[in-house]
Amino acid sequence: DSISLAKIVLEEIPAIPKDSWFMDVCAGCGVVGLEIIKTINQKINFDFLEIQKDFSPFFYKNLNFVGEKRDFCHFHNIDFREFPTDRKYSVIVSNPPYFVPGHGRFGEDIRTNKCRFFLEGSYVELFRFFKKVLLPEGKAFVLFRETQKKDSEIFETFKKEFNDFFDFKKV
Repeated sequence: DSISLAKIVLEEIPAIPKDSWFMDVCAGCGVVGLEIIKTINQKINFDFLEIQKDFSPFFYKNLNFVGEKRDFCHFHNIDFREFPTDRKYSVIVSNPPYFVPGHGRFGEDIRTNKCRFFLEGSYVELFRFFKKVLLPEGKAFVLFRETQKKDSEIFETFKKEFNDFFDFKKV
């Protein structure tokens, strides 16, 4: 999913303004953003936000794959709801947890549960955050999995609240 998301972003963004800022929210080990950086032949300032500190060593290991471009990458071990919003971004990518609590079964590992379930924040809070930090001409790319009727209902809720700001597309 992460590699597919990076490819979609690269297809949808034909030209990147010089000195643009990108953000990867719910970054995990940084695969989506780092794949974009690796493919584009220009400097991109990139903030990576990940709430779980356990991902930090994996992010920095993966950072080696982008060579000198790593100097423009910034890993923030922080909840997106606490991230200072004084900067505006041209592009935001996100592969957030797919499920809301009460939808699916929790496993024994809390780290895995945080990857799969929105235990910290919600989709609505995530989209509100995107509205705050995107430039007026900015774009956000978010993976959302519709596997059950409840997922479709959640997606329709997003569209009702955010349709005036975002153009929702299913790919």
